[in-house]
Amino acid sequence: MRIFTIVAIVFIAILAMVSFSPFQVTGYAPDNISLPDTLSSPSPRHLFGSDNVGRDVFARVIYGARASFLIAFGAQIISFAIGISVGVLSGYYNNHWIDRVCSFIMASFHGFPFLLFVIAITAALGPGIYKIMIAIGIVNWVGIAGVTRSEVISHSEKEYVITAKSFGYPNFRILFWHILPNVITSSLIVLIQGFGDVVAVEAGLSFLGLGVPPPTASWGKMIFTGKDYITTAWWMSVFPGIFLVMTILAFNIIGEELMKRWTRRK
Repeated sequence: MRIFTIVAIVFIAILAMVSFSPFQVTGYAPDNISLPDTLSSPSPRHLFGSDNVGRDVFARVIYGARASFLIAFGAQIISFAIGISVGVLSGYYNNHWIDRVCSFIMASFHGFPFLLFVIAITAALGPGIYKIMIAIGIVNWVGIAGVTRSEVISHSEKEYVITAKSFGYPNFRILFWHILPNVITSSLIVLIQGFGDVVAVEAGLSFLGLGVPPPTASWGKMIFTGKDYITTAWWMSVFPGIFLVMTILAFNIIGEELMKRWTRRK
């Protein structure tokens, strides 16, 4: 395993463990307001400085990861459930009316601007972690469905599927007992690759005021708030921005490495 992949895995693991820790690992609560500490620069007391109402930026950066991970995990589970179902049906019934309907739905979702679609659904549902999960999840499934469809079409022509059909096994059993276990790995890799994209989308929604509602810490909201203080308190935007970029990059590195390994095995 490459060194960058190891570093990426360690970074994600540590960030996840720290952000979900039941203890105040930073020494400050992320929502603790301290007006005397307003806009304090980075120091041993406030490692990343404090924001415009005296909240510790380091604490908010760490706990901001919790919202990003929760939304990314929930949204990708929804995407996976929809994508794997549509992809399996479309691939197994290739050139059938079921395939044409599924392909039309996939093309419609793929043709509509992704971020605009998510913004529209989020605006309709309102802010909130679970609502953001739903909004991203019901839009972000197309990639998983496309990969699953291609894999199912490929496996449908293999001997074990033809043999199962000759034995008179029902389609449901062939799909979920024979084909799905052989195609699910590639779909899971696409799922992992998409985590970074979901984290970026969540940050964008929070930046636009459609994401995690205050006072819950969110990297996008922190960057938005800090933009008004970029010349006097640069740490308010820079540190959450660094962690956002590092997290997206880490997920992309892990996903790319998994895809390379899967391709070599095939």
